[in-house]
Amino acid sequence: MSKLDNLCGQCTFVFSQEGLQQLFTSHGVRHSKVVTFESRPNCPLCSYLWNKNFVGSSNQPQSIRRLRDFIAPETYLSRPRSFQQAAQGWVVLQAPESHYAKWEHLSLRVESEAGRLLWQTHHPLRVIASKAGPYADLTRLRPLEWNGLTTEWAAALRSLISECENSQKLHNYCELQYSTPLPTRVLRIIGYERPVPRVSLHVTPEEGQVGRYAALSYCWGGPQEVSLTRENLYDLQRGPLDSASLPQTFKDAILTTQMLGLEYLWIDALCIIQNDPVDKAREITRMCSIYENSIVTIVAATASSVRDGFLKPVSIFNERYPSCEIQVSLEGNNPSTLTFTPLHTHHTDDFPINKRGWTFQEASIPPRLLVFGDLEPFFRCRSGDVVTVSKTCIRYDRMSRMKPRRLVNRHVKIDGRSINDIEDSLSSIWPEVVEEYTSRDLSFAEDRPLAAGGVIDFLSGIFHDKCYFGVWASCPIACLLWQKTYSGRESVAIPGLPTWSWMSITGQVDLYHMILLGNHNGEANVEFDEDPSHQRIFLTCCVVREEDVREARDVTEFHPDHSEMESRGMIAVAAAASDDGGFQDLFLLVLTKTTDRKLLAVIATHEGSNTYRRWGLMEIKNPDRWLSNPKRKVVLQ
Repeated sequence: MSKLDNLCGQCTFVFSQEGLQQLFTSHGVRHSKVVTFESRPNCPLCSYLWNKNFVGSSNQPQSIRRLRDFIAPETYLSRPRSFQQAAQGWVVLQAPESHYAKWEHLSLRVESEAGRLLWQTHHPLRVIASKAGPYADLTRLRPLEWNGLTTEWAAALRSLISECENSQKLHNYCELQYSTPLPTRVLRIIGYERPVPRVSLHVTPEEGQVGRYAALSYCWGGPQEVSLTRENLYDLQRGPLDSASLPQTFKDAILTTQMLGLEYLWIDALCIIQNDPVDKAREITRMCSIYENSIVTIVAATASSVRDGFLKPVSIFNERYPSCEIQVSLEGNNPSTLTFTPLHTHHTDDFPINKRGWTFQEASIPPRLLVFGDLEPFFRCRSGDVVTVSKTCIRYDRMSRMKPRRLVNRHVKIDGRSINDIEDSLSSIWPEVVEEYTSRDLSFAEDRPLAAGGVIDFLSGIFHDKCYFGVWASCPIACLLWQKTYSGRESVAIPGLPTWSWMSITGQVDLYHMILLGNHNGEANVEFDEDPSHQRIFLTCCVVREEDVREARDVTEFHPDHSEMESRGMIAVAAAASDDGGFQDLFLLVLTKTTDRKLLAVIATHEGSNTYRRWGLMEIKNPDRWLSNPKRKVVLQ
């Protein structure tokens, strides 16, 4: 290996044949002392380690992010005393794996003359080489190369889908999807022109038709300039759509579908008659099957509106955490580039698609998602939370801010497995579903129950359960113990929905009591109204006057449902709830006892005829005192 690109003598040795062999040992290569790196500004690697943040997006608090921080830290933190000795120590480079074909990381540490560890990075540097270069066999990490849906990229994405369908070893929770029932209407690709293939509106015969289709998940971004209506339905059925007039996200979705080798594409704005309430209501109830039967759902994650498109990267990689490129050559080979870069923990919670309420079910139900993110497309399925075309230095952080979390990944009945084989229970999944869903925005608050309908239908089929406005028949007490999250956003009531449901208010909702209680029946009995509207529930429980509990000073926590309760206090709310403007008594409907011997009760106003209206949740102590009251059967609406 020859010296290139002005590498210093120490770095030249590290990347020599002898140096590489030593690098892959347990003791690594002693490069030089920390204080000497400043004296080699012309060596690209030494200068990088001395000046640049090579720790990257670590969530660990670190005072040292570059070697010169041992001498003169840039942060407001003073240099710890323990680093004074480390500044005179040796910088050691080491490859953590035992042979070249698995080289991905370059670890750095500082040790004393005697070999005692003085400091080390929490995350090592990533080592990247081009797949066409001589170092392709040294490291499996490749540069980020997404620059649009080329023929090569389309082939790679098709391979991911094929592997997901056919590899039982790697995708043991996924299964091959043969042709499935087509939705009522789909777009059919009838030409291969560029830049956009020709499509027509295909209406599925009443006797049914099967096929393999993609679905699109995207942000509308306001009223649609192009949509299916009663007025243009006939014309769109007769002839091909004017593809050139479609918004860019639709164009990109059509091109992606064609390059994935699929014939049909479902887009809600073009496949549901938008000004026909009957058609709209019917198709919304079919959302679960539409997404579940799709071969793949294409996710336009970064597009804020239908006009934006999604086939071009919208972020610049490595802008915050710089990389270091060096040129070296193996004996007999032309010079090639090795790139060293910090770990890039990538979050997706800021994607526009993850802020909209309707798109939650579009990410939770489909067996496969092809997500076009800000840096590259990636694949999600029931066996893999994130699968990329090639391994890069990017780590998608699924444990914290990888959105949306695939909460129902492995909860599908496959190969005859019974419900007992499912890893998580409904009581562990549902609180996370509600928290994630209610944190999103809806253009129309009254859509709150509708936009979650697909997920509810999906879980109903898995757990063989019924759900009434977000309350499950198998664990009603736990579901009724929801409370508003104090996120700084105003929470208001949504007309026309039962007050006992979390769907009746805007803003984020917490159901953490459900995780603790599961399907525990508590101290009350719940019956659901047999009326088709299911607006009422019947509670057999202890009914306590709120005033009595306050006088006994037994209130420990109070969680109002609405913002007006927070700002005006309980008495003002009680007065506002009264039809004549006078004071109205508040009651507590006791639901259950907690593990620390507290009672959880719904705060309610008496509406007459043994009927109550929910206003919040309260925790009270001294349960024996209040459970001595006789139980009554009341109506909560």
